[in-house]
Amino acid sequence: DYAKAADILERLFATQDEPDPCVMEHLGQLYLMGEHGLTKDVERGLYWLERAADKGDDDARKDLMWLYANGDEDILPDRVKAAQIAEQLLEENPERPKIVEALGYMYVSGEGLPRDTQRGLKWLTYGDAQGYANVKEMLMRVYYNGTEEIPPDYTKAVRLAKELLSEQQEQKLDVMNALGYMYLEGGYGITRDLNRARIWLEKAMAAGSEEAPASLAALYWNESYSLKQDYAKATQILEKLFKRQENPEPALMRTLGVLYLEGGHGITANPTLAQKWLKRAAEGGDADAKNVLANINSNNSSGCLVWLVFPFGISTAVLYYLFA
Repeated sequence: DYAKAADILERLFATQDEPDPCVMEHLGQLYLMGEHGLTKDVERGLYWLERAADKGDDDARKDLMWLYANGDEDILPDRVKAAQIAEQLLEENPERPKIVEALGYMYVSGEGLPRDTQRGLKWLTYGDAQGYANVKEMLMRVYYNGTEEIPPDYTKAVRLAKELLSEQQEQKLDVMNALGYMYLEGGYGITRDLNRARIWLEKAMAAGSEEAPASLAALYWNESYSLKQDYAKATQILEKLFKRQENPEPALMRTLGVLYLEGGHGITANPTLAQKWLKRAAEGGDADAKNVLANINSNNSSGCLVWLVFPFGISTAVLYYLFA
């Protein structure tokens, strides 16, 4: 009966100049839970948690930090307060893995407080050195994506990604995808390495990645990469991908249609398959596929249709068409 328990504690504290911080923390939690006959009272709950925290109760400060970091249905997040409390907790005892991770993320993401990438990296790097779970992957993503304050650093991101994959038993598809992409594009401290890109993308695809096949196919159809163009492999990869997807990406279906339309590099032009995939792409809302189909249907005159396929990012293609 939380209502009776809260009433007893309220009466007790009214007679004490210095209530026990641990018990005040418990009372705050009772009000925040609002169960077993006690009406939820967020204001009263925070009051007792803050009083307990002011007296140095560690659990109360952690409770407040997580409440302000995440919020709930009755409490708006306040990341500034959360970061302040986290800093205090870590100053007293830095061996708190979850708080290190949370503080690093808050500073790096800049969600709800001013972004401070360097401060975030300080805590994430510390956590990684201590072997804290999840911190390494978060650190890898900072170097992989970069922020408004720092550019990507693929040298560090590749090292961290490989460490992650060697340390953990579970398959990390997004990490393998990231490795493949970094080797595919190069830059930011590393040299493009298409063979390594292929190896990691094939591993990711074999493990069930939905993203790797598009990138791997681009290795074989996109002439801007130095691997030998091989439309047979590219179409095989895309066909296999589409078989397990209920709604394939329209731009990728358009790419497959164009490959069958163009032919060469290991396949024979196949207008039937080309139209099949272009129609599906058009039905999926791809405007370029609609334009291609319109031009195919109207190209019965002496006009000559020239197909130029350019990469857009890594997983899609933009189709340009010119009449001679």
